[in-house]
Amino acid sequence: MSTLTINWLAFIKLNYRYQALLIVIIVLSLGGITPTLADQKPTLPLLHHDLTVIPDLAQGQLVVHDSITLPSALKQPSIVFTLNRHMTVTIDQTILQPVQSNSEFSVYRLNITDYSKPLQLSYQGKLSSTPNCNWLSETCRMLNDQGLYLDPASYWYVDMEQVLHTFKLHVELPTGWLSVAQGINQKTTWQESQPQTGIYLVAAPFKAYHRTQKGIEYSVYLRHDDKELANRYLDSSAKHLQTLQTLLGTYPYTKFAVVESFWETGWSMPSFTLLGSQVMRLPFILNSSLPHEIAHNWWGNSVYINTDYGNWSEGLTAYLTDHYQSILSGDDINYRRNQLIKLSTYLTQSAPTPLSTFTSRHDQASQALGYSKSLMLFHMLYKELGEETFLKALQTFYQRYSFDYATFKQLEQVFSEISHRDLSTFFKQWRDDTTLPQLQLTEAKVLEPKRVSFTIKQTFPAFHYPLTLPILINSRSTRPEWSTVTLTAPEQTFVLSTFNTPHDLIVDPYFDVLRLPLAQETPPTLDYFFNSNTSAKTIVIAHQARPEMLTAWKNLAKEWPNWTLQLDNQPIPEGDIILLGGESDWIPKLVEQTQAFEQLNQINDMLGRENYFCGLHTLALVMRLQDRQVLSLSADHVEGLKRLVAKLPHYGSYSYALFNSTNGNNIAKGYWDVLDSPLRKDLTSN
Repeated sequence: MSTLTINWLAFIKLNYRYQALLIVIIVLSLGGITPTLADQKPTLPLLHHDLTVIPDLAQGQLVVHDSITLPSALKQPSIVFTLNRHMTVTIDQTILQPVQSNSEFSVYRLNITDYSKPLQLSYQGKLSSTPNCNWLSETCRMLNDQGLYLDPASYWYVDMEQVLHTFKLHVELPTGWLSVAQGINQKTTWQESQPQTGIYLVAAPFKAYHRTQKGIEYSVYLRHDDKELANRYLDSSAKHLQTLQTLLGTYPYTKFAVVESFWETGWSMPSFTLLGSQVMRLPFILNSSLPHEIAHNWWGNSVYINTDYGNWSEGLTAYLTDHYQSILSGDDINYRRNQLIKLSTYLTQSAPTPLSTFTSRHDQASQALGYSKSLMLFHMLYKELGEETFLKALQTFYQRYSFDYATFKQLEQVFSEISHRDLSTFFKQWRDDTTLPQLQLTEAKVLEPKRVSFTIKQTFPAFHYPLTLPILINSRSTRPEWSTVTLTAPEQTFVLSTFNTPHDLIVDPYFDVLRLPLAQETPPTLDYFFNSNTSAKTIVIAHQARPEMLTAWKNLAKEWPNWTLQLDNQPIPEGDIILLGGESDWIPKLVEQTQAFEQLNQINDMLGRENYFCGLHTLALVMRLQDRQVLSLSADHVEGLKRLVAKLPHYGSYSYALFNSTNGNNIAKGYWDVLDSPLRKDLTSN
C-alpha cells in the first residue's frame, strides 16, 4: 500500500468523455462551439470561482454560492456545465433545469448575454457519504460530523469540458474545525491562482502543525494530537521535496501538507496528500509513499495527464521516488527484479495490453502495466541517455507543460528533442507494443585466454525489436568487466575480448532490461499465491493443530475456494501446495522428495539468524522446489494469524516475512538467494 495514489482526474475525464461527451458535443454545437481535440488544443481557458461553501454536517447537505468569471475565449451565446445530479441550481432565484442527467451528474445549458460580469450561481443538495469507501471502484465522499471530503469525482462545483480552474474558496465550518484545499490559506479562505484540473476540499477537527522552510510551508493535519508523528512528517516532507526540486526544478506550489484521511488511502492532490491513519503510522511510509505523493505535484498535479497515449505519470513518479529510494537503501537490483516478476506474474496471464492503454490502476494486472512496465521503460531510457540528458529532458517537459495537459507522445517528443535522437522506435517498442522478450543463455565458452563466445536466444519470437543487453564478465582476481551487445535475431552468437581470463559470464545481472525473467533466475515470492489467476492446487492443514487453530486455518483456506483441501497426515499431492500450520513437518519431507536441500538450508539460516521462536512470531515463506511452489504459513494463536493475514498483502514481493504475533510488527523480510541463474555461465569448466 506504499503507492496507492489514484489520479481521480483521469477517472473523471474518462467517464465524462465516454458517458457524456456525446451529449455535451450536441449541446455545444447548438451554441456554435466546436470542442478542441486534446493533442491539438491551445492553453485551456480558465474558469475563476469565488466560492462560499456552507456544509450542513448533521444533515449531509451542501450549499454553495459561486461567483464565476467566465473565460473570454468562451464568448458564445451559451455555455454548458455539469454539477452533481442531486444539486438544485438557481440563478436570480430561478431554478435551472438540466438538459441531461445520468447517475452521477447533470448537464446544464445556460444562455450568456454579458461575459464582462461574473456569473452568480447558487446550488445545494444532499450528498451521501461513503464511510467504507472502496476507492478503486467508487467515488469517495464525506459530508457528516466525522469530516468533509469533496473531490472532482463528486461534481460538487461548476465544471466544463476543456477548461481549467482557479479559485477563492471560503468555508463555513464548526468551531475547532480546519479545512484543507489547494493554494494559500488565509484563516477560513483558500486561494489558488495556478490553473487546476479540479477543486478538492477536506475538513475535520484537525490538529495542525506548520513549519516554513526555504519559502515553502510544510503542514501536517492530524485527527488527534501527535506532535512526534507530525515532526517526523514535517522533517521528511522537507527533505524529499528539496531533493526533488534539485532533480526536476522549482516546486510548483507554495505549500505541501500531509493530511490524515478518513479512509486507508494514499492519494496525491495538488500541494497536499491524504494518507490513512494506519498507513501514515507505518514506519516505511516516510521513505516510500510520502516522496511518491510529493513527486506527483510535478507529475499529475501540475503537468496534467492526457491519457490519449496512456498514463505516463505513475511509472515516472515511481521511478523517481520508489526506485530512487531503493538505490539509497542498496536494494535497487531486487526492486527492479520485483517489477519484472510482477510483469511475468500478472501480464502474461491476461490479454496482451500495451502501456499506451493504461489510464489508472484497478487491479494487479493494471498496476503491473502502468507502474512496473512504465517504470522499467524510464529506467532503460535513463540508462540509454545518461543522467544529465534524462534529467534535462524531464525539466524541459515540466517547464513546457506545467499547469497544462501532456501526453505520453509529447513526453517522447521532448526526450527526442533534448537527446537529439529519434526515439520513436524505442517508445513504439515499449509503450505501444505488447510483446516482451524472454532470454536464454544457451552456450558460453572461452575461445582463448582473453576471448569469450556466448549465444543468446530470444524465446518469444513475437518480440522482433533490437535489444541491447548488458554483459558482466568476472575474473578471479580483478574487477568485473562490463560490455553491451545488441540482439537483432531470435538467436545470436557474440564474441567479446576481455582484459583478463574470464571466470563467469552473466547476462543482464542487475535486471536493467524490460523483459520477462526466467523462473530460475528469480526467487519465489509470496505474490505468486495471492494472484487470483493462480491455478487450483492443494491446501494442506496440519492435522495436529489445536481445535481453535484448525478452525481458523479452515476459514483461511476459503480464500482459495477452488483449491483442494486435505490434512498433512494424507499422502503428498502433486503440484503447488499451501501449507497451513507450523506444527506440520511437511517442509523437510517435501525438500527430501525434491532433493532441494539448499532451499532448506536457507530457511534454517533465516530462522536461526532471526531468533525465531514458535508462539512469539508468525511466519510466511514460499519455496520453489523443482517444478512446484510451496507456501507455508505459521501462527500459534488466532489473533496472531489475523495480524499475519492483514500484513501479507504488503509483503507480496518477498520470499519470506516474519512478524511479532502480538503487535504484528515486521521482524524480518527478504528473498532467497538464486542459486543457479540460467543467465549465468561458469567459464572455468570449458
